[in-house]
Amino acid sequence: MLRGRETEQGAIAALLDEAWTSRGGAFVLRGPAGIGKSALLADAVARAEGMLVLRTQGIQSESDLAFSALHQLLLPIVRLVDRLNPNQAMALRVGLGERPASGRNDRFLVYSATLALVAEAAETRPVLCVVDDAQWLDEESANAMLFTARRVGVERVAMIFAARDQEETKFDAPGLPTVALSGLPTDAAQALLEESAGAAVDPGVTTALLEATGGNPLALVELPGALTPEELSGEEPLPASLPVPDAVARAFLGRVRRLAPEVQTFLLVAGAEGSGDLAAIQHAALAQGCDDDALASAEASALVQTRRDRLEFRHPLVRSAVYDAAPTAQRRAVHAALADALAHQGQPDRRAWHRAAAATGPDPAIADELEKVGERAAARGAPAAASAAFERAAALSSTVEAGASRRWRAAEQARLAGHHRRALNLLRAARSLTEDPLLIADLDLIRGAVELVSGSTASAEQVLLGAARDVQALDTGRALQLLVVGAQAAALADHAEAGVEIGRIAAALPRGQTPLEVFFADLLVGCGHYLSGDLAAALEPLRSAVRAAPEFEQSMLLTWGSRAAYYIGDDEAAFQLDSRAVSLARAAGALGDMLPPLQRLALSEILLGHWSSAAAHGAEATRFATETGQPNMASLPTAWLALLAAYRGDTAGLDAHLASADELLVEHPMAVAAEAMLWARAVREGRAGEAGAAVEHLRRVTSTGIALLASLDRVEVAVQAGQDDQAEEWLGPLARFAETTAADWAAARVSHCRALLGPAADAVGHFEQSLAHHRRSLRPFEWARTELAYGELLRRNGRRVDARAHLRTALTTFDDLGAQPWAERARQELRASGEKIRRAPPTAAAQLTAQELQVTKLVAAGLSNREVAAQLFVSPRTVDFHLRNVFTKLGVTSRSQLAQRDLQLS
Repeated sequence: MLRGRETEQGAIAALLDEAWTSRGGAFVLRGPAGIGKSALLADAVARAEGMLVLRTQGIQSESDLAFSALHQLLLPIVRLVDRLNPNQAMALRVGLGERPASGRNDRFLVYSATLALVAEAAETRPVLCVVDDAQWLDEESANAMLFTARRVGVERVAMIFAARDQEETKFDAPGLPTVALSGLPTDAAQALLEESAGAAVDPGVTTALLEATGGNPLALVELPGALTPEELSGEEPLPASLPVPDAVARAFLGRVRRLAPEVQTFLLVAGAEGSGDLAAIQHAALAQGCDDDALASAEASALVQTRRDRLEFRHPLVRSAVYDAAPTAQRRAVHAALADALAHQGQPDRRAWHRAAAATGPDPAIADELEKVGERAAARGAPAAASAAFERAAALSSTVEAGASRRWRAAEQARLAGHHRRALNLLRAARSLTEDPLLIADLDLIRGAVELVSGSTASAEQVLLGAARDVQALDTGRALQLLVVGAQAAALADHAEAGVEIGRIAAALPRGQTPLEVFFADLLVGCGHYLSGDLAAALEPLRSAVRAAPEFEQSMLLTWGSRAAYYIGDDEAAFQLDSRAVSLARAAGALGDMLPPLQRLALSEILLGHWSSAAAHGAEATRFATETGQPNMASLPTAWLALLAAYRGDTAGLDAHLASADELLVEHPMAVAAEAMLWARAVREGRAGEAGAAVEHLRRVTSTGIALLASLDRVEVAVQAGQDDQAEEWLGPLARFAETTAADWAAARVSHCRALLGPAADAVGHFEQSLAHHRRSLRPFEWARTELAYGELLRRNGRRVDARAHLRTALTTFDDLGAQPWAERARQELRASGEKIRRAPPTAAAQLTAQELQVTKLVAAGLSNREVAAQLFVSPRTVDFHLRNVFTKLGVTSRSQLAQRDLQLS
């Protein structure tokens, strides 16, 4: 019977009730050892009548074994894997070790498969997942479970995690509610003490013990055994020094010390084994001199129990107390015995870790074995486990170079797991051990990649460029790889001079021998010319890179190709390349690969007028940047969301995005993102009539790319502020770009700006030229802005009838996009022209939320709910929930009707 936990029991009951009504949820029970977390989990299981209960537990000795806790959780429902999307099913089987990996298994696909499998089980009856000792979960299991917990909103799923505080290893669960457990109240403590003592306990003694233990229930249960009946009754004073705060562990250890030596050894073997594998424990215990009665004696002590051929400690503190108190030599001997016991059980990873724990110094054989463990973990999509194995293999290596190489591999896996600080520490250690220039280049590539996503883009550029210089004469392929990532860092840091130098180095390298090397060279040389201001020289290599990118069908290469397309003003190619990159990453479940093209796709969609999609993709990119541990990569999509909010007149949204970006940029500076935020601020100021303030924001923009993207806004606000000279200065680069590239959108902007700046007599001709170019371009928002400006000019010149056609066109487009400030301006002009205005109904896209729009597009493309769920990293029931809302909002009753409506969605 639980005492003093009515509030927590109420929270559990509410969580379970919600799961029955398809309102899934999760929370974390937190508190020190013995505070009652496990008891509350047991209470939750007892309350879950009619539910499917899935259980797992973090085990300290298995915290480096890939997906070990997840395997235990999913074991009762693993038979349902065949019902999943095939990609998810295969990824989960590989992750759980049931199938060999044929390539890289993406961990995020394993996570989404976990969500899908639990959701599938919940279709039959509600599911309760209980996870004890979450602080000791292996990282991949923890990530998969948390990924699921954050996405069970419409599932019949409840998840409860219990995590111990005050441990070196923490269980971080951002986004999940926490229930913090404190000590018991006096009345509950009194009842618990008397139940444990089997006799009355003096209230004064209860008060003293309550104060000494902080109300810890396990301490209150165990302490009576360390006190005399007279002390408990108050007839004699309590000891001057009560055995707290480590009372529980010491009490357990005292009970262990009273057992026969062979039973103590048996418990040590069980503690070292950790997972409860009774066969392995007994085999190793016999090798350590235990007799056949050791298990029975251990059970008789009530410190352990066996259940279904598994051995369980009464409490994790028993295991840790026994293991921590053993001499180091005895622990090593026990681990060696366990390794022998596992030799023929088909558990090479567990065996390797036990052998490593038994090692007293460098051991090449064990190091090789652990390296294989790391390779298997990496292939299964478990980079944290792989990194730990490679690092331990490095420590056991007998040569300096082997140690350096294995630390490099450990660092690469730590980077993939999002452990950037650990990766940098491993890289520094490896760098101090080697003089191999090629290995040093590989180390610097990882270091630069880490800095790029989580540190400073400027630092990333310096590291990568320096490494490329050092290796360019030794290995063309490595040099190009370093230069490509370095060029990305230089672009984000807005260091044009570094981009120019990268182009020169690439041009000086021997001509590539493979299509990939040719692609990289064209990309880098073209970008170098572009950044030097020689756009004419940049065109051919950049166009070559754009043409070549689709041949690779690799997400990151398509993304780099889209960058080249941006530089030459090819809207359609940039959009298609990024769309394809995102589609490939979605289909593969490669969340990490999806982030770079996803944020740029959001920008493309703003330019091309797909604003609802842009909002969805921008929000998705910021969320994924956080989930993949790449805070730097959240800045740009946040900037695009801010720009979109500014165009839509969404003041609250704009303020939120600006605040979020400011916070990100303090910790992770990125010049391009900071300048994109200046652009968004300038749009807001311009719409508010503060043209002078807008000009000051835009004067701080030095990035060639952002200046070009913002060129129309720059010229417009400068004209509004009466600063024609500034407007002319800003028009110059745009005009040169338009002339060199022949991009219609750029030519349309130039003519629009010249209409604003030139003599009034020439303005009509310039606006007509701009509209002619717009008809061949793909940017409806800019087209509508030209229609609006032209209509305003005509109305002012007394041509009200002529003005109305242009103003109507502008208003329709602005309403479709949701560009409210511009729409209101167009309405005012139409009213001034003498036309009565009726507000247009919202477009189909405007009625849908961001995720509803994503679901709609994928369903309209012919994907099943399961396929849509896999691509959006949600559950099928979530897709169904959104789809029902879409049907209601759009007034359709079938997927075929939805496909037809989708043609109208922006």
